[in-house]
Amino acid sequence: MIDYKVRVAEEYVTATTALQSGTTYWQRTKTLIAKGSYRRSIVTLSGFNTLLYYAGALFSLLGLTNPALGGLIPAGTNAFFVLVGMTLVDKVGRRGLLMFGVPIMLAGLVWNIVAFHYLCIPTGGFLDTSYKYDTKLVGIIIGGIVLFTTGFGLTYSHLAWYQSEFLALEVRSVGSGIATTANWLANLVVSVSYLTELETLTPSGTYGLYLGFSVVFFIFAVFCYPETKQLSIDETSLLFEEDWGVKRSRQMRQERQEAQRRLADSEMTEVATVHVQARKQKNSAVTRSEFNNFMGMMPKG
Repeated sequence: MIDYKVRVAEEYVTATTALQSGTTYWQRTKTLIAKGSYRRSIVTLSGFNTLLYYAGALFSLLGLTNPALGGLIPAGTNAFFVLVGMTLVDKVGRRGLLMFGVPIMLAGLVWNIVAFHYLCIPTGGFLDTSYKYDTKLVGIIIGGIVLFTTGFGLTYSHLAWYQSEFLALEVRSVGSGIATTANWLANLVVSVSYLTELETLTPSGTYGLYLGFSVVFFIFAVFCYPETKQLSIDETSLLFEEDWGVKRSRQMRQERQEAQRRLADSEMTEVATVHVQARKQKNSAVTRSEFNNFMGMMPKG
């Protein structure tokens, strides 16, 4: 038994070494960047964390009487749409959910940029706690925040934590470490700079910055983020051997669907054949029974 376990371990090490030697350093590095750092960075650089950290301060600047309760708006919206996204992710796929949800998030950011611009015209483009802002414009901004959070909850809020499905066993620990480091570095930058950005870039400029990051990452997703729906972990690890894997993922899933279709057709054919044979046997049995009855009615002599 011990010899068997040692032999299995040796074979695994040999296979892992052969796999790593078959790829270049750039191939392994770009895989880790695409699989881990991309999604974990955009979680923070999109600006959502600032809504959670500074929702009270932001709503206080907007003139809400109870700004602390205002923080429940992005948190509650995010929690609800995370559940919706997790329900849909295996049906429409990771990439499909991104292509649908991220434009909603971008629309929310554009909404806020325009709304903050008109809201802050009386105060020179900046938020001023001593000024009483138009409640209608404040409501419009809250609507933009809800729209942004809806798109974020459907996509990055939970998809960012799926990076391990992209990582083969031999690089999973390193890839997870890189992704976590990227996430917390981006979180540090955004959380420290947010209030300063409001005072220097203006609220519209701040959300314009987040929009820029989100657009760049969305373009990256369009061309470099492969779909993993219907693919096994072993198949997923092969996506990045040649390029970013988008076309190969589509091809592999089409081949799998075609194989499943042929298998289903063959199973249906087999079932139909068995059914026909059963009918033939039944008909044959009926014929013999009728013949025996007929012979029994014949006069003997």
